[in-house]
Amino acid sequence: MRRPARGSIQVCGQQVQVGMAHARTVVTVEVTDTILHVFDHDGHRLRTLPRTTTKEVTRFKAYGTKNRTTG
Repeated sequence: MRRPARGSIQVCGQQVQVGMAHARTVVTVEVTDTILHVFDHDGHRLRTLPRTTTKEVTRFKAYGTKNRTTG
């Protein structure tokens, strides 16, 4: 999932903030029953946080907004 310019994403209805340093980069989120793990494109763990929702994962791939060129 490509993260937006502000560096936050939503996973299972839960807002996840990793930080501006990783904004607009591709991340992978591993979801367990109680924990969310966020990894960068090299496989380094960026953040681990408790899962606060019980919603199911409905998307297995997500894409950020596409850059549009006007002309």
